Amino acid sequence: MTQVKSYILGYLLPKAINRSLKFLTPKLTLIYLQVIEKAMQIEMHMRPLLEAKVKHLQLIQKLHLELLECKGVQFSREYLNEYADQFVSFLSTFKASREEVNRRNGLKILRLYMDEFYKQLLAPLSDHKEKEAILKGTTFMTKVTAELLVHLSDYFDTVREEAQLLLVCMI
Repeated sequence: MTQVKSYILGYLLPKAINRSLKFLTPKLTLIYLQVIEKAMQIEMHMRPLLEAKVKHLQLIQKLHLELLECKGVQFSREYLNEYADQFVSFLSTFKASREEVNRRNGLKILRLYMDEFYKQLLAPLSDHKEKEAILKGTTFMTKVTAELLVHLSDYFDTVREEAQLLLVCMI
């Protein structure tokens, strides 16, 4: 990754997101996620184990984590299908990685997204039928669960632990 790309992803994009947080809407959250996805795709053509690609994917994970930490995520039922695309796309930041840290952090970030999803869309509802309807409307749960099952048998204890925490969170 060039210094220009690194500067854009490491400084300019987070700065733009921070400046626009006061206008946060579910649509703006979706735009943030789409911009991060496009930034991720820049280096996806490279071989999975190439150091530049690994560093790039770590930077993408860092952007996702910072977005969650600065409360830049606001979910809405209206965009469930679009969120599905973003969550499935996020899986590729650690799916083929051999790095323990990448897999562990990827699962942790996904768990944080699931926590926010629950807090914002499901927790406020008292009717179980409504909650069930929202969950039936999601397509990402099955894809995330399929990837999760792979990580439950990972060699590293920390990756297995994060996979277990994510599974418990999703249940």
